[in-house]
Amino acid sequence: AVVTRTRLSGAGSPTAFFDLDDKLTGLRTRIGRQTSTADGIFGTFDGAMVQYQVGPGWTVRGTVGSPVFNAQDNYESNRRFETVALDYGPELAHWSSSYYVTRETIDGLRDRQAVGTQWQYFAPGRSLVSYVDYDTAFHTINAAVLLGTLQLPDRWLLTADLERRDAPLLTTENAL
Repeated sequence: AVVTRTRLSGAGSPTAFFDLDDKLTGLRTRIGRQTSTADGIFGTFDGAMVQYQVGPGWTVRGTVGSPVFNAQDNYESNRRFETVALDYGPELAHWSSSYYVTRETIDGLRDRQAVGTQWQYFAPGRSLVSYVDYDTAFHTINAAVLLGTLQLPDRWLLTADLERRDAPLLTTENAL
């Protein structure tokens, strides 16, 4: 069965995209202004994502586009990125992982080039999320994150948030 979604949203969430998800073939495509926090993509972009389930638990995804820094911005053709990701998450498992390679250019020059990984574990009453983004051009960790939660008795919740980030992300444009 093919599931098609179109989402147009207001000022609070500046996205407008077409999403086609074919459950029989394992192919999914999303085109338009969208937001992502995966695969080294940090925020909103204009572009396309193609995802294919290559086997039980395995997914390959490619994303291309142009970053959007302000919701009112029009499409910027001088800024581009390409990302390839491989996900593994066994069916009915409590965990999943993802590995990616990304490259961003501005006016044809390399702006950002990185590899990274994301790990997630979710079970009733506890979760753990980790994320590492390493810039291969500048030889630095752009982000290393570990976030965990544990449900305690009497409705108490214990949360640990350990982060080391470059803010903003180190790029050729902002390193000068």
